[in-house]
Amino acid sequence: MFVCAHAFAQKSTPIRCTADLLQFDNGFFPDAQVFTGNVEFSHEESTGYADTVFYYEKANRIEATGKELIIHINDSVHLYGKTLRYDGNSRIAVLEGNVMLFDNYSVLYTDRLVFYRDDHCAFYEHGGRIVSDSAEMTSEQGYYHTNTKDAYFRREVRVRHPDFSMEADSLRYNTQQKVVYFIGPTRMYADSDFVYTESGKFVTRTEEAELYGRSKVYSAKHFLTADTICFDHLKDAGKAWSRVFLQDTCEKHFISGHYLEYDGGKGYVFATEKAMAVYVQEKDSLFLHADTLWVHLDSHKRMSGAEAYPQLRFFHPAYQGRCGRLTYSAADSVAEMTLGPLFWNDSTQLSADTFRLYMQGRQWKEARLLRHAFAGQNVLCETRFNQLKGDAMYVYFKDNRLDYMWVYPRAHCLYYIQEEDSSLIGVHQVEAEKMRVVFDSSEMSSIVFYRQVKGTFAPEEEDKRFLPGFQWFSIHRPVDRDAIFEKDTYVPARWEDEENADYEDDEDE
Repeated sequence: MFVCAHAFAQKSTPIRCTADLLQFDNGFFPDAQVFTGNVEFSHEESTGYADTVFYYEKANRIEATGKELIIHINDSVHLYGKTLRYDGNSRIAVLEGNVMLFDNYSVLYTDRLVFYRDDHCAFYEHGGRIVSDSAEMTSEQGYYHTNTKDAYFRREVRVRHPDFSMEADSLRYNTQQKVVYFIGPTRMYADSDFVYTESGKFVTRTEEAELYGRSKVYSAKHFLTADTICFDHLKDAGKAWSRVFLQDTCEKHFISGHYLEYDGGKGYVFATEKAMAVYVQEKDSLFLHADTLWVHLDSHKRMSGAEAYPQLRFFHPAYQGRCGRLTYSAADSVAEMTLGPLFWNDSTQLSADTFRLYMQGRQWKEARLLRHAFAGQNVLCETRFNQLKGDAMYVYFKDNRLDYMWVYPRAHCLYYIQEEDSSLIGVHQVEAEKMRVVFDSSEMSSIVFYRQVKGTFAPEEEDKRFLPGFQWFSIHRPVDRDAIFEKDTYVPARWEDEENADYEDDEDE
């Protein structure tokens, strides 16, 4: 057994070799010492084993071959291959032929690998893959840093896992922490979900993601995008910040805002900070804003209900409204507005303590105004108004416009009579137990009174222009979709009388 350990003028530590046989043949292998049989070589705390080693002493490099060529870089990093070229001065190793790199966290497979000992880095450029637990990553080119356990993949990157897969041009993966870092356009697939991102990270153990830069998340029923998205796939829950957009891909409705939470297990979506919901209808969409929006989901991730509060305003070309709080039930398609609700339909203003809207398909079918119900229409420059008042009003729509209504009990009417040139003739004031009002082209066209009818017709008197409690709120009416975000000083009326405090909703007689 021979040992080569000449230091002389070497600038770095010489490679040491031992074997069963050492040969010199300048004719066939100039400047080379040929070691064969149980060869062991070492250099600065790294050790290797081969069948044959050619050692070039002056250059301080070796060429090794073997059926089981093994290099132990340190206690945790090991290299395997068929051939090896190693330079002791540059401390660079090149392995070829069924190359494998093992450490405590992963295995790297490739046909050719360059290992830079000074940088603790392995490099391949003709295809390779890394297996770490259940995750397998392949790419055309890659770097693996054995000290930090960071792997960088480039070109045709593919990640396979029992629970998800990924495709990218560039990717970083930490084999110790089991974290994928997105450093370029990446597509991720998990069950029926699809994610597109260009920046962020994903923890494979817990399936938690942090996505940045307008990433997009698609599921079977929803689409989400935002500047920042944090999502836990196992818990089916997440949060999003800044320019958030969540759409129901089946119904096309969507919610936007600057902060959103989602929890599929608990069954809710919560949005705030300039939150807006858009309800897509057949012709025009309904735009709704409130400080806080809640959507409740059933076990199939379908909307079962919704809440919006406070400072709620909505806009549709045919109708607009506002209130302090709105609740919606998908089971019976009923929206209830409370805390000072106001509703405008074309030229008509409606108000009450409680306002219930019933939908049929994607259009309003009817509305029930309960307690202190008022209806009004502008007659002259917002100084004269046709007015209706009752304990309750039952309003019916056709094509999202007023068709007719019932007012009872204790119905009151103040109605202006005009000449053809719109000049005022006088005013009707009528009281009855019940009245029916018909609308034509959104205007009151006829009124029929029932039971205990009392009325007067006389010239207008200054102190009798308004029914008790009537107010005109046009200044608070949203005039377009941007107006729903405008703040104002509207405060709901507080009724002092308790005359009809015990009135209950009742069906039309």
